[in-house]
Amino acid sequence: MLIKSTKIRMGVLMDSLECSPHLFDTISSLAEDQNIELYLLLNRHSGNKSSAKDAIKSIHDTSICRFIDAIFFKVCISLEMKICTTGSTDLRKHFLKQHLNAEIFSDKVLIKPKLSRTIKSKDSFSASYDDIDIQKINALGLDLILLGNVMGIPQGKILSTAKKGIISLYYGDNRRNCGSPPGFWEVYFKEPATGFAIQILNENPDNRDVIFRGEIPTALSYVSNLVNLRRAANPFMARIIRDFAATGTLPPILPKTPYSNTHQEVPKFTVTLAYVIRTGSLFVSLLLKERILKRYNRWSVAFTKSDWMTANLSKATVIKNP
Repeated sequence: MLIKSTKIRMGVLMDSLECSPHLFDTISSLAEDQNIELYLLLNRHSGNKSSAKDAIKSIHDTSICRFIDAIFFKVCISLEMKICTTGSTDLRKHFLKQHLNAEIFSDKVLIKPKLSRTIKSKDSFSASYDDIDIQKINALGLDLILLGNVMGIPQGKILSTAKKGIISLYYGDNRRNCGSPPGFWEVYFKEPATGFAIQILNENPDNRDVIFRGEIPTALSYVSNLVNLRRAANPFMARIIRDFAATGTLPPILPKTPYSNTHQEVPKFTVTLAYVIRTGSLFVSLLLKERILKRYNRWSVAFTKSDWMTANLSKATVIKNP
């Protein structure tokens, strides 16, 4: 294995230093790597007055039905999140924002994105930058840029400002499900697995250069599935970047496959309602089973003296848990 002797210069594109605990852990682990120098590319969005105008324009550009769909989905998922995190410190911590220490970055560059709705979906935005901002980034001589907690997906000249481009983590298997919300449609359609992909961004949002794929078993609820997905995927991003810092190479681009499904967006009102009824019934069933009937799922180890194919497992001898 070829080992590099110099540090890589890595940019981190962020809207704010306040981020999810999963992104916080990824960036913090990279900051501790002696082969990596981090540089903060911080987006400067418009002030409150302009943001209010943008919000009004956003509502105007979106049909009233789609606006209601988005609000209803957000309210229902917020309620599910509250139910799931009640009494679970471990689950709750996955939704608590953490603040990165600015001192882990060797330098900071302020840039201003120009946001616009994507043609493919009205629920997502693309971000472009003017030539002055591009020059600022080029001056850093970056080897790679990590896409952080940004609102818009970078497009245009910024994609080539780092030698190896912009690396991002996509919560979903873009061979089967493209769009948003991440991890929801797998639960809704009861798919056995939920995938994720680590990719290098390019000008084609439907055909990124994927360098790593993974998947987890799909959970019964959206909130649980999203937590499991983030918890499983982010360590792989950190590992790939650390390996790049040590060797100077990224994994090869995986073979591309055609995508035939529709681009998923925020669920319609009827879809969210169907999901709420199904998931609510599940929660009530589990509550009845555990709190009232006192029945719990648990595993055990047992053995039997017989041929495996003819064994009667109900008569096996159970080894008590210590």
